[in-house]
Amino acid sequence: MTNKEDYNERVRQRIQIMNEHIADNGLNVAPHLIDKVKSQLKAIEYDEKGFAIVETVDPSIRAMAMAFEYVDYRKKSKDSISLQEVQHAYFENLSNCFGELFQDMKKYELTPDQFAYGYVQDNKAVESLYPQIQNFLDFIQEFWVSASEVCSFHVQDLKALKGVFGGDLFPRADENIASTTGLYLDTLVVQCPFIQSKYIIEKSTPTEACRYFVKHGLNVLQYKELALADLETPIIVILPHGMHIDENHSEFLHSLAKKDGLIHASKIFGHKFDSIEELSEFVSKLDTIDKVVSKIVDRSRLVFDTEWDYPIEEQILKSTETQSQFLKLPHVGHHMLGHCIGRMYQATDVMLKSRFFQGVPLIQAPTSWQHLKWKLEYNDEQSQQNLANMQIIQGLQRLQKHEMQWLGNIPPSALIEIRREGAIDEIRSIISNGIEEISLANPDNFHRSADKVYDNINAAFEQHSENIKKLKAKKMKFLGFDVGSWLVTGGVEIAAIASGLPLFGFGGIALNQAIDPPKLKHLPKHFREIKNAEAEIKKAPIGLFFNASKR
Repeated sequence: MTNKEDYNERVRQRIQIMNEHIADNGLNVAPHLIDKVKSQLKAIEYDEKGFAIVETVDPSIRAMAMAFEYVDYRKKSKDSISLQEVQHAYFENLSNCFGELFQDMKKYELTPDQFAYGYVQDNKAVESLYPQIQNFLDFIQEFWVSASEVCSFHVQDLKALKGVFGGDLFPRADENIASTTGLYLDTLVVQCPFIQSKYIIEKSTPTEACRYFVKHGLNVLQYKELALADLETPIIVILPHGMHIDENHSEFLHSLAKKDGLIHASKIFGHKFDSIEELSEFVSKLDTIDKVVSKIVDRSRLVFDTEWDYPIEEQILKSTETQSQFLKLPHVGHHMLGHCIGRMYQATDVMLKSRFFQGVPLIQAPTSWQHLKWKLEYNDEQSQQNLANMQIIQGLQRLQKHEMQWLGNIPPSALIEIRREGAIDEIRSIISNGIEEISLANPDNFHRSADKVYDNINAAFEQHSENIKKLKAKKMKFLGFDVGSWLVTGGVEIAAIASGLPLFGFGGIALNQAIDPPKLKHLPKHFREIKNAEAEIKKAPIGLFFNASKR
């Protein structure tokens, strides 16, 4: 079949798909175009087999048919396999590989980092595992090549508030990121760490490769219960982004990062750079740390790690030595160029992922978060809706590290219970109260947003506690005042009242006849009403949140 014949066949198929869609759903176009489109559709001629004659199809209708073809392709792809099926297959493979190690880690109450470090101290274990790593990485690559697109379709179409993780290979191994952000976000979209770190693992020594490999496997399995929970909207989804299996996309990302890297370097050195070539020429002369430091104008913009508090010279040396394990750069000046572009590459990566999945950037690493803020500044991309959500997410993570450390320890079962009871919307409303006003007044004041989130949670908990106190007071009044005299006689068995089957002693029967309201026969009903009210309060969204905090 020639190219022209192939094209015509494709057009005929598209027209058929479009006609089927219009027959099922009607023609949905802008009102001012409706007459024109109807006329163009009517002008299409068909052969004896019912296929469109391509020459009679207007170019604008051909373009419209392409859109219908894509919609049809997405639908058929999603119908072919569910998101849950892909997640189950992924975790089944991980469980087969890391399941026993995971059980040992839980048995000895270790973190993935701790267990992986201990594992590689055994040379025989490293010798046994290392040859198998490449086969596993190749398998995971093939798995995601076949499944990534349909997963992306499912996630894009989720009607949910999504947080898209970035700024690191995977969430920290010593805490569950869903425990904090899962109280606000519907779904966390996290990239598979094996795809993200494939290059690093392949370039590492056998010991380091095994350590990375084991740590990632155990870390991912910590999210298995949340990922596979039987919920309409998943709490967490693990998948790769297309850029990690598409070299062209990676090149596109790199080209965008260069522009931001130039701006960032201009801020650091106080000199406007118009091209990478110009920046490269500038840093080529900075072949020592002292020369680099002498040219820095704004030291606050040169951040290698927000936790490093030693002199800038020592920070540059440590960063250069760390990066030299993976990147062979001529000297420290070129390392500075790589730092600027690399950090902006990372920030651009999470922004593109967020747009692709129609979510909000979710960053756990403080250093990556700082560079994302700078990227937003350089690009003037502070969308108000996303900014408020980002401030809340960062506020929750800040509270987890300081004032409310329990936020990082909410067990998966509690998060799942909150979702099943339909409580997430109300909890999100409580947490976000007043944040939009703060983000409008001062887009960069993330600390104030954290304080507001803290106030919101505390106020909700205080109100919940007050409701419980009132109910208990009511119960005590009911049992202590109204039937106090009966309790003295020993004629009423309180436990029996709770069950609705009171047993009366002789004295109780006498009192039942002598004392008017409330009659003993009414007690079971009133008691059950109070017990039901208490259950309702505890099952309310903030009650579930309160219980989760205590766990």
